[in-house]
Amino acid sequence: MHAQETTIRLSLYGSEGSRTTLRAWTNITQVLEALGMDAVPVEFVDVLHHPERTFDDGVLVTPTLIVLSEDKRHVLVGTVEDTSILREILAVQVMEQ
Repeated sequence: MHAQETTIRLSLYGSEGSRTTLRAWTNITQVLEALGMDAVPVEFVDVLHHPERTFDDGVLVTPTLIVLSEDKRHVLVGTVEDTSILREILAVQVMEQ
């Protein structure tokens, strides 16, 4: 067991009330639940209320999910309908812990 645990941060950039943002949120939370990671919080960043952060983080379209852990940054654009990429990213993070 590692003395230091990896911290995973998930930030979903989107627009409140958007169908595509809601679909992305649903897919992300279903993946977390399926992997037993439902305790991992998903931060929602409303691009209309936080345009400066959206710009600073390089988000150009919504929805966009940014997954951060230690020195890794993964960016998934869209509704995450194909959950295999997110599953792979999260599984690797769990294995590295």
